[in-house]
Amino acid sequence: MGNLRRQKRVRRNQEVLSSKARDAISSVVVALILDPDSKYRLVADQLLEQLPLHRRLTRNHWLCAVLNNTCKAISPATYANYLGANVTSLLVDAGMPKLLAETIGKSTAFVAVRTINASSYDQLIAGLRLLIVLVCPNMDACPVQNEVCTTLVAPGIEEVLKRRLAN
Repeated sequence: MGNLRRQKRVRRNQEVLSSKARDAISSVVVALILDPDSKYRLVADQLLEQLPLHRRLTRNHWLCAVLNNTCKAISPATYANYLGANVTSLLVDAGMPKLLAETIGKSTAFVAVRTINASSYDQLIAGLRLLIVLVCPNMDACPVQNEVCTTLVAPGIEEVLKRRLAN
């Protein structure tokens, strides 16, 4: 019974995702969403089973928000911006003119983002956002729907998700 309900929810969420993405979602992503034997489905099922009882009963978008916040937290740009701000602050405190310190700080952040291996982060973020589709109680009303749609219709997402499955 619960498995049938999950399948209906996932199918409904996939339809919402497809309509919101103007049918730009690829068949590979749809297959990953609908395949009951995919690693993503297995992880999603485990996540739902591990939810505390009060979260399972209310079935709001708490887990969607947690997964999306995790995507934001692991983004290399998040840490690069902190690095740039800290470099700027240190240079200003050392007596450097503010405009010059900001230029160096932003340049440092730019180089840091380019230095970090972004493809592994892209794989992880794409996988987490795919999990949101699988665990969301109602994608049509999901507060993170825009981020999910944007990620899952991005050019090359199929390859990113395939590489994630291979790892």
